[in-house]
Amino acid sequence: MEIGETVEFIRHSKNISIKQVCGDYLTRQTYYRFIKNNLDISSKKLLYILDNLNVNVDEFLFISNNFKQYKEFIDMDTAKHYFECRNIEGLNHILDSYKDSKSTKEKNLFALVKVLLATLTEEDCLTERTYLSNYLINIETWSHYETVLFNNCMFIFESCFIEMVFSKVILNLDKYNTLRYYGNESIRMFVNMLILFIQRQEYDKASEILAKIEDYQLNDDCLYERCCVSFFDGIIGLINGK
Repeated sequence: MEIGETVEFIRHSKNISIKQVCGDYLTRQTYYRFIKNNLDISSKKLLYILDNLNVNVDEFLFISNNFKQYKEFIDMDTAKHYFECRNIEGLNHILDSYKDSKSTKEKNLFALVKVLLATLTEEDCLTERTYLSNYLINIETWSHYETVLFNNCMFIFESCFIEMVFSKVILNLDKYNTLRYYGNESIRMFVNMLILFIQRQEYDKASEILAKIEDYQLNDDCLYERCCVSFFDGIIGLINGK
């Protein structure tokens, strides 16, 4: 749905009057032109409308995308599923659909799928691995997108690189822990880090990561996150003979 169309859909769904949506800030004429996509409005006006609709930006974008995740996240999940199932044909299909990539997100996904495919076929993927590492390390502060991207390709990197970007991850948890969906993605990344270090028998690194996570003050309602921390605390304890 277009932005104006989405606003009108939500207004109708919630049985909110146009007067309530517009308040004293927008005219009816402006509103009608906007929902018919005959007029662009400022971000300030859009946020005003969303506030009157009692909808946040994330929820609004989700509704605008017909209640679906955005394509890049869907394709990342699909690629991860194909990789876990060793479905080379499926990965090649995704790769073909991004071979003419132009945007950064498309190029990132192409590189990710190329790396996953090369891991299964035991081919060289140094170019794509370098591309992904350069992208991730050059982003000063990660958003949810970088967290998901790294979570899907973490295993291709050396442990020293993973430790290098850990500060970005812990910063993300600090910023997003109040948002259930985003916060959980950061915790999933911590879990993957711990599993990877344990698989590589780098128990000291796993212990250091866990200690930093335990020092972080999780919200009282972060039950899933707390269970993950407690579980790996027990695992590391067993490994260290405690």
